Amino acid sequence: MRFVLADFNPQGESTIVSVQEFDDSVNLIEIPSPAELLDEVRQGSQSQPLDLRPLGVDVSPGQIIWSVFRQTSEQSIGLHHTDTVDFDVVLEGSTTLSLENGAIELHVGDCVVIKGVPHAWRAGRGGCLLSVIFLGNSRNGP
Repeated sequence: MRFVLADFNPQGESTIVSVQEFDDSVNLIEIPSPAELLDEVRQGSQSQPLDLRPLGVDVSPGQIIWSVFRQTSEQSIGLHHTDTVDFDVVLEGSTTLSLENGAIELHVGDCVVIKGVPHAWRAGRGGCLLSVIFLGNSRNGP
């Protein structure tokens, strides 16, 4: 299993900044504090904002919402950003997380933190089930 952190690189592009391998004997994964995560969320200049409300997710700054999403076989969600820090865990299947500067295929047990950066999804052939915790934030600007 892997823990992936998606953030902005020095050029302002969304990218994978770290991948940490772990197994079920590891109990702690070191991630930035919630304050650090929220302080760094910025709006992606080349992505569309995604309104989460039609998906049943209405997250205000500081609010936390936990949801489960199913992606059907090879379903794509284009490049977008949200006013949230997302904590995603793959529960079933596989999906590819694409960023402006790279992509990573995620499998059962893989975890990713997306810090409000532009990103896209494409489910694998068998689809994907994601558990997602959204931490609401307001944009700090590009």
